[in-house]
Amino acid sequence: MDFHISGESYAGHYIPVFANEILSHKKTNINLKSLLIGNGLTDGLTQYAYYRPMACGEGGWPAVLDASECQSMDNALPRCQSLIQNCYNSESVWSCVPASIYCNNAMMGPYQKTGTNVYDIRGRCEDSSNLCYSELGWISEYLNDKKVMKALGAEVSKYDSCNFDINRNFLFQGDWMQPFHRLVP
Repeated sequence: MDFHISGESYAGHYIPVFANEILSHKKTNINLKSLLIGNGLTDGLTQYAYYRPMACGEGGWPAVLDASECQSMDNALPRCQSLIQNCYNSESVWSCVPASIYCNNAMMGPYQKTGTNVYDIRGRCEDSSNLCYSELGWISEYLNDKKVMKALGAEVSKYDSCNFDINRNFLFQGDWMQPFHRLVP
């Protein structure tokens, strides 16, 4: 049967790895046909340079940051890119964790502080406990219903749409800024 792998956001890390692993075996019973990565974090060196234009009115929507915040992001970008390049060169936790912390604070932090939806610049974040969307709370409530979990054969005690403890652990293992885009071709 045909096999397709899809995901979004942090899946930009693991989809290329999964596909690379499948393709690295000459004899496999997995008929990999496609990869789909939506808004995936695959190449921080390229992607982080575009937070500033997006937040400062150069991405097709009015600015959500003022001129001083935009200038701060301009000032921070060279250091951010240097740190990411060091991570790419070494792929070491000692290089990659500082790149993640600095760049996330300097390049994503100003936008996040505005309360604007991080997934859709056209509006405010509706529900900060559910990745900006009230609907995710309803989905979590449904998927955490014991009857639903049993019907799905869930082997976990709880569903989370995004587990920030796991997210933090990936960051502190140096995973966040790794150059997974190299595996996409």
